[in-house]
Amino acid sequence: MRETQKYEDLFFTDDFMFCKIMENDEHICKSVIEILLGIQVERIDYANRQESITVDFGSRGIRLDVVVKGDGKLFNLEMQTTMEKDLPKRARYYQAMMDLDFLEKGKEYETLPESFVVFICTSDPFGCGLPRYTVCQTCMENSAASEKIDDKSRKVYYNAKAWKEQSGQDAEVHAFLKFLATRKAESKLTGEIMEAVLQARRNEPWRKEFVHARELRERGRKEGYEEGRAEGYEEGRAIAQAQLEKEREKIAELEARIAELERLQH
Repeated sequence: MRETQKYEDLFFTDDFMFCKIMENDEHICKSVIEILLGIQVERIDYANRQESITVDFGSRGIRLDVVVKGDGKLFNLEMQTTMEKDLPKRARYYQAMMDLDFLEKGKEYETLPESFVVFICTSDPFGCGLPRYTVCQTCMENSAASEKIDDKSRKVYYNAKAWKEQSGQDAEVHAFLKFLATRKAESKLTGEIMEAVLQARRNEPWRKEFVHARELRERGRKEGYEEGRAEGYEEGRAIAQAQLEKEREKIAELEARIAELERLQH
């Protein structure tokens, strides 16, 4: 049986803690963006605090972890602690939802801002050992054309497990990735994040929200399990009934053949 996670054990890599700190501490959010992307952000505005961006009825609604708009750019930051093979397609979907949300406000295509979907992964998402994977639109046939067809959408995947590979390069990024992997705060930013985590653990309203969300999740999981059991029982019963009918048909055929043989003998 899986052990229930305690609120006081949450770390920055846990989705709830990551979202709460990034959504409520503009300085930390801004600093993380600047360090991970190597850009200067003058200010940030939270576009969708704890909201889902939904398209039409029947479409897949998504909750973007932290969506911020800063200095004419859009950023979606996700903490990823599990290995998922469809991560690139999730990034593609998230970026599309960000664009759609922007355009639904009456904007034109040419006004679409430069956008970044950033996955901060605790494990290597692609197994190539790189601390960072940056993806942008390029022309396979002619590299000189890449700049002209660049749609200004960026997908960046960080691999905290490869923090040692970042040593000797960008010291701030190295310290940040090491912090995620080892929980050792060795830079100004990681020290601030660790302090924010400790304060958050003492935040009673957040604790209650976490416990409530966990209870709802467990209840949904249990109801889904029970529903699955019921559906499985009914499906199994239907299969057994169908097999029984087939056996009865075979028996009826055998009885008919025996009766015919007995008639011929007499």
